[in-house]
Amino acid sequence: MAMGIPVYQLAAQSGVHRNTLSLSPAAPGVQRYLNEALRVLEAAYELCGDMQTALRWYRAEPLATFRLLTAETLVIRGRSKDVLDYVESLGAGAFG
Repeated sequence: MAMGIPVYQLAAQSGVHRNTLSLSPAAPGVQRYLNEALRVLEAAYELCGDMQTALRWYRAEPLATFRLLTAETLVIRGRSKDVLDYVESLGAGAFG
């Protein structure tokens, strides 16, 4: 397990075959996905101060701004920059 998810799920989210994770964990697709996911998780952690809460938010919180998609789904779809901007706006508060 990585990031609290099974290897097959991580492979699917990275857009690679599950064997790629064990045979070639440095594959560009794997590294790109992990880098983006960890950047978003780090930003969420900095905002809330608790990794379990950040993971729960990343995985399960429907974001109204993004048509109720989760941060995880947005990262999978290549929209980590949008999620990072969103988290930054939350941290800035109502007056940005």
